[in-house]
Amino acid sequence: MRCRPSQPASKTPGRRIDLMSNSAAATPRTPASPGPDSEPVAITLQLAQPYLSSAQIVRLCARQRREELPEVKEQHIRLLAAQWINAVGAALQFPIRTIGTALMLFQRFHLFNPMADYLYTDTAAACLFVACKMEDTNKKLRDILIADYNLKHPDGPEINPESSSLEEHRRRIIGLERRVLQTAGFDFRGRHPQNSLIKFARYYRVHKDVASKAWDICVDAYRTFAPFKHTPQTLALAALLLAGKLATAADGAPLEFDQIPFERFHTTHANVADCVHDFLELYIHHRQMTRIGQDIPLERFMELQIELNRAGHVMQDVKVPVLETDGRAENGLDKSGRHEVIRYILDPERQRRERHAMEDLVMEG
Repeated sequence: MRCRPSQPASKTPGRRIDLMSNSAAATPRTPASPGPDSEPVAITLQLAQPYLSSAQIVRLCARQRREELPEVKEQHIRLLAAQWINAVGAALQFPIRTIGTALMLFQRFHLFNPMADYLYTDTAAACLFVACKMEDTNKKLRDILIADYNLKHPDGPEINPESSSLEEHRRRIIGLERRVLQTAGFDFRGRHPQNSLIKFARYYRVHKDVASKAWDICVDAYRTFAPFKHTPQTLALAALLLAGKLATAADGAPLEFDQIPFERFHTTHANVADCVHDFLELYIHHRQMTRIGQDIPLERFMELQIELNRAGHVMQDVKVPVLETDGRAENGLDKSGRHEVIRYILDPERQRRERHAMEDLVMEG
């Protein structure tokens, strides 16, 4: 008999003591507070930046890349991690929002942390656990690890939920949790294209088969950097356009670029075209690791990419603020070794007000 993930248990005093004693060693140590005679603490305001440009993504990927892990292998590991998250999420019956959030967290984590320094399964487990908290999916980390074990050993032997090996693995993942949150900027705002896709499908009255294929394309989009470059409505429009091109004649006339009032949907022609280009790149080079790529000939994707380029759809980046994370030190210390306190802020206006207030204090001092 296989071991099944446990149901959420009530918090008992014994359980609380066990967690406090076992997880303390695995949790990253917080830097000691500076004393009254120590140097001043450096305070940095970090604005959450949900969107990045293509140039920023390329620069961040190049900065984290190691010689022993070339770009092609990095991309393969990203897709393996996506498969892991999808498989474990499906086994636990997670909603698509939770799985999508975990995929975006994994992609963002390795924009700021070298992939060669981490086991992709550990990072994927940490991202899935954080995604459960962000999307209010009630599952424990132990349940995620047990589901992973059951997928790897479908014929047994069963694992003991209280085994030392499982507990050691759990503590290792908890040690990654804070770093995942830091790279996400503690930004818990969900940005998923599914709601926009449903509205657009109804608005344009597309065939249900086209809408279903567009849904799968939106799920595959989490395997790319498109969610970091484009808004949910841009992803949804791009998915509908590509799904219409891939549909048969029986599914009706496909949606065309000239039918979309881009300004009304707060996007641009170039951004939607860039998003479609990212989807086609995924399907051309990695279609075996996607939801719809295996059902469509490779030649069809290549024909659509040539058609997109010939149509003269100019691609450009989403205009986003410049990254403020370049050169950021870790563990609460800045480059000079002084203690650094990072305040994560979601509102740009509040960041400006606090920055001006800090500058005034420095001038007065």
